[in-house]
Amino acid sequence: MSESRWWIDDGPSAYHLRRIEVSLATGKLPVEDRFLGTSAGTPIPLRPFPDAALGALASLALGAPPKPHHSDGPILTDEYELRLEHLLARLAPWLGVLTTLLVALGAVLLAKEQDAKGSGHAWASGVLGALVFGTAPLAVWYGTAGRIGTMPIAVALVGLHTVLVLFVLRYRPSPLPNNARGGADSLWAVLGAGVMAGLCLLSWAPSLAFVGIAGLAMLAAVAGTQGEQQRFSQRTGLLYFSAIAAVTLFPSLGSRWNGEAPLSLLHLTYSTPGVMGVLAAAFGLPLLLGAVQSDKSKPAQNLGMRSAVGILVLGCIAVAVFVDQPMNWLFGVDFLVLPEERQTLSAVGGGSLITGLLRDIGWPGLLAPLLAMGLLWSLVSAYRGRASASVRKLVMALFLLLNLLAVGALGLQERQFGVLLALFLGMGIGAGLPLVSQGMSRRSGIAATALAMTACLLQARSQWSYLGMDELRERRSDVVLTLRTLRSGNGTWRNSELRPAGRLLAAGNLGPLATYQSRRALAGAASDDLLLGTDPVEFLVALADQGVDYVAVTARQAMGLDALRQGVLPPEDSMAWRLGAFSHSESIPGLELVSRTLGVQMLPGGDAVGPFVSIWQRTEP
Repeated sequence: MSESRWWIDDGPSAYHLRRIEVSLATGKLPVEDRFLGTSAGTPIPLRPFPDAALGALASLALGAPPKPHHSDGPILTDEYELRLEHLLARLAPWLGVLTTLLVALGAVLLAKEQDAKGSGHAWASGVLGALVFGTAPLAVWYGTAGRIGTMPIAVALVGLHTVLVLFVLRYRPSPLPNNARGGADSLWAVLGAGVMAGLCLLSWAPSLAFVGIAGLAMLAAVAGTQGEQQRFSQRTGLLYFSAIAAVTLFPSLGSRWNGEAPLSLLHLTYSTPGVMGVLAAAFGLPLLLGAVQSDKSKPAQNLGMRSAVGILVLGCIAVAVFVDQPMNWLFGVDFLVLPEERQTLSAVGGGSLITGLLRDIGWPGLLAPLLAMGLLWSLVSAYRGRASASVRKLVMALFLLLNLLAVGALGLQERQFGVLLALFLGMGIGAGLPLVSQGMSRRSGIAATALAMTACLLQARSQWSYLGMDELRERRSDVVLTLRTLRSGNGTWRNSELRPAGRLLAAGNLGPLATYQSRRALAGAASDDLLLGTDPVEFLVALADQGVDYVAVTARQAMGLDALRQGVLPPEDSMAWRLGAFSHSESIPGLELVSRTLGVQMLPGGDAVGPFVSIWQRTEP
């Protein structure tokens, strides 16, 4: 139990760990898995980079798995597997620290651009931005030990990508010879941003939105500059999208989805580097034509700009015509996404959007409309100016505003995007500190800054006790130990192509966790429907047809969370109630209770419903 803090006790994270183990044992990431759903093999729509990177990290930190004599490949021993789990369980907090530092750096870059009077508040802006993100309840939830899913890695990559794009957008070419190094550093930053954007696309499909926003900001820089600055902005866009196309080319060519959905934006296919190549051409065409905007000409009169806009318009039309349901890349994949992550912010707040913001983002979430209005005003002010500094401010404000609006709109639909809302809020609120302080005396500015930082720290302290992190992990440890009692010498576990002998019925998020900890394959996708049935005989027949030997049920499934929100409980004669609740746990012919966890879950009124996990064994064919 002393090591239980470093166990993987989250369903999606447990499956990522399984995929990493299979890749270490076989030398390649599995694209389908017979331990999920059907004996024929269930396709895995997960993108390759997160698990490939974690596998490489494990090999570097722990060494390659041992390869005994007379063996065709490495073998993952129990000791190696335990060390791997303990290593990866510690990853999420470190990713959270990295993302927090990136938010601080982004706030500093924005603050230095806004602080025209040089008041020296940039570092205070970074600290405030880091506190806004680092104390957001949803960011803490994704940064909890034992969580190695896609989101913690994707958020860190988006943060690094944002910082690099901000560094590029704030650079201004100078004709002075001693500025050559600055130009080279900026071009390296462009390539770095392109590589990070490519890794984002290899990790998480919605990253396409942030790549598109960066492209719009670079296009605005092209339209708002002239001469050498315009040529530099064109080279920036060309290098950025060319780097993305190069990073995504070979992984997309080897994707199994090319045969099933070759034009899909939801899955990784060769359409991804194709779209990036079209965008690179949109920026490179003006350079090829040698069309440089004169001081008096408008962007619409520039041949290169007209060609670039034409390519973009034709590309959008092609996506709309040829790609089936192009917006599915935002919400189309339900694989290993927790039901609570799919909730809207208003649902989190019990019907109140404000309450949802407070619960997921904290008090800075209430400042999102004010920040958007401030960025809009900054856009208007910068547009009225004609200096290059005003253009930089305009482009940077546009970049941050579009990202803020995008994650805000997405967060209203699914709360998993709220952690990115906290990221951009941290950068924006931190960057706004110099502007707010300019209208105050020095003493008042220091007091306001200290008050905001103190509010963040108090929020962090209160949310930790509210969420009960230590108690939650202790209960989950009990679940893990109970599920591990089902382990046996199953030689098919570390091979995704072999057909397992028996199956386990576990619905919802419990499924991936149960299959990892018990080393047993999951039943079909209709598990929820089976547990809602009321006829034990039909239930046993369905279990026999699917080859299910064990059933794992939680009291939460017996309560029915969706039904509870509407004030209605599932039928008390359903199999979920009869197998998961104390009051209906009488003997069922053909099923035998194997084990139960010690802890109990409570109804909203305070009555104990049942244990966290009950495991039943089918004893009759």
